[in-house]
Parts: sequence; C-alpha cells; structure tokens
Amino acid sequence: MKSYEWDDENPYFEWDEEYSVRNKFIDNQHKNILIAINTLIDAINNEQPEKLCSKLHRALIAYAERHFSHEEALLEKHNFSNLEKHKKSHQYFVQKVNEIYQAHKKQQEELTVYYHKQDKDLEIAPKMLEFLKLWFLKHILKIDKEYTYFLYVRGEE
Repeated sequence: MKSYEWDDENPYFEWDEEYSVRNKFIDNQHKNILIAINTLIDAINNEQPEKLCSKLHRALIAYAERHFSHEEALLEKHNFSNLEKHKKSHQYFVQKVNEIYQAHKKQQEELTVYYHKQDKDLEIAPKMLEFLKLWFLKHILKIDKEYTYFLYVRGEE
C-alpha cells in the first residue's frame, strides 16, 4: 500500500494501479482529482495560485457532485453495508473544500491594493493542496478499497 508521505522530489501525482478500485468509470473519475492536484502544484510553482482558486473550487465541487453521487448510487444499488460511513467521508470532502475556499475568499475581500496579493494567496493554495493530497490517498487507499472487491464480485467493473 502506498505511503501517506508525499515525494517532495517529484511533487506531481501520477496514477498508480494500486489506486484502482477495479471499476474503470470510477478510476477515471479518480484520475480527475489527480489532474486538479497537479494543476494546483503547477500554479504554486509558477506563483499564480490566485488565478486558480476560484476555478479549482468550482471544479472540485462539480467533481464531488458527479463522482460522489455515482459512487453512492452504485453502492446503494448493491446494499453496501458501510454506505453511511462512505457518504460521511464525501460530505467531509465537500465541507473542507468549501472551508478552504471561503478562507481564500475572505482573505481576498480583506486585501487592499496596497498589499501583495501573491504573498497572501500563497498561504491558501498549500492548504488546499495538502488537503487534496491527504484526502486522495486516505480516501482511495482506505475507504474506497473497502468496496473494491464488493463491487467486483457483483459484476461492477
């Protein structure tokens, strides 16, 4: 199982078959969050996270709505016993992404033209990145893995 440690030498997140839940549709959706993570890494490296925060927030919430509703419906269809726990993890994701974004938005409102926006914005982007990295690894490798075999034996590939 992958470590929850992040490789600082190569900060980009590449898909690993270990992340697979043996369902092509869900795996493809999971790959979309890797794209968001890598896009945020690029923005931080190029010192342009302020241009990305609002877009990323919208993309993550849209991802959550599509992916979580599909995944939850599939689990409900097959009477997955840990569905409520799974839903709570999804709710936590949405709540945390919204909290981080609202902090960013509040910070933007407090800025004046006399402050360096770039410096302030850099404080928010790493928080979002850290959350996304940890959530992805823990959610996929622990919580989603709970249903991998369950769905597979029910013919959901």
